[in-house]
Amino acid sequence: MRILLTGVPGTGKTAIAAELAKNFGFERVEINAVARKAGLVGKGGVVRLKKLEWELKARIKNAKKKNLVVEGHLGCEMRLPLDVALVLRCDPKKLKVRLEKREYGKKKLQENLLSEALDYCAVMAEGNYGKVKEIDTGKRGLKETAKLLLKIAGGKKKGDGVDWGGWLERTLKV
Repeated sequence: MRILLTGVPGTGKTAIAAELAKNFGFERVEINAVARKAGLVGKGGVVRLKKLEWELKARIKNAKKKNLVVEGHLGCEMRLPLDVALVLRCDPKKLKVRLEKREYGKKKLQENLLSEALDYCAVMAEGNYGKVKEIDTGKRGLKETAKLLLKIAGGKKKGDGVDWGGWLERTLKV
């Protein structure tokens, strides 16, 4: 099984990919690490997406293991040859706490919370992969999420229904 894990920062992509690699034998490809190693990150953190997509396609093609997890928020911005795209989601209240622990500045924090509330990664992933499945990582622990993710990726379970519209309305006081 070849899986994409995407979502805004703080939704659990790295932790879940590590869990899949450690306990389920998946080969892991970290999109951000590939971009840095290939010299594709420019000033201000701007990434050369087309070249990154080519680099990732080559890595996927040459993967050593049958089971592969590709993880990173930029995964929703491109089309990679994978079996399933999963968008990790998190309630903006919980996401705010996670990102504050990372000491995100106010602007970066607001941008990421708004991206989550507006379904940015889900919409972009649907445009590139067709139907995607969403998992709310704020509902359960790491091991439970990883096991559920495998069932969802394998078509044995549905993804979570995610809608942060209420949070957005309260935040904007509409």
